[in-house]
Amino acid sequence: MPELVRSVVAELYRIVGRKSVPAKRTVQLPVAISLVNQQSNVRGNNNSIFGFTHDVSKTGISFIVSSITLGEKHLFCNDAPRLEIRIKLPDGLVKMVATTVRYDVSDDRLGFLVAARIISMSEEDRVHYYNFLRNLSHKLTS
Repeated sequence: MPELVRSVVAELYRIVGRKSVPAKRTVQLPVAISLVNQQSNVRGNNNSIFGFTHDVSKTGISFIVSSITLGEKHLFCNDAPRLEIRIKLPDGLVKMVATTVRYDVSDDRLGFLVAARIISMSEEDRVHYYNFLRNLSHKLTS
């Protein structure tokens, strides 16, 4: 009986799980990170951290950067700073606002792997970004 339950749960996860969790795609693209001034909702100072994406999805992004501080601000301070993330896609730039979720030392120990949840982006950028994700999915399955 336990094997039957396990197989039913596994089958449900196989069917439902794929649809409920956004697909992450591993891709390395140039990225620039800036803190957003939460009062005015615009980029604060001109300080940026540059790095590259690790993986991307409709709801989140992870990236590798050499530092987790911008000037004197830590990307993981108590007030959960908002980040402006600019990704250079093959056919143009996309801007989004995200909050940090977690970070760890990258596998190569040369930087930090940062995970962020996407909060907002312009409709034009969203369409551009989703088209990129869709095209990336088609390339990976072809």
